[in-house]
Amino acid sequence: MTRQLGTITREWIDDHGHPCKERVGGTVECPKCGQEIELLQDTECWAETEPGSGVFEHDGYGPLHGVCCDTLIVDYWEGCFCYDLSGAAS
Repeated sequence: MTRQLGTITREWIDDHGHPCKERVGGTVECPKCGQEIELLQDTECWAETEPGSGVFEHDGYGPLHGVCCDTLIVDYWEGCFCYDLSGAAS
């Protein structure tokens, strides 16, 4: 069972001091096993809270992504892509 869409799954501060979020942005059926998996999105852009303040906040998410059966599934504006991770270096 998957979490509700839009659920924030993780929050952290990156190496540059910017706040980041990860949320459930969608679900997809694994092309290998058929299991429904969550697709997550991470913070990809920030906005300065006030011009010149040097303080930034989360402003937008990147592409949806999830992993199942050694396959990375990415839903991007150009389309949905599957990448085989079974031969990837550890």
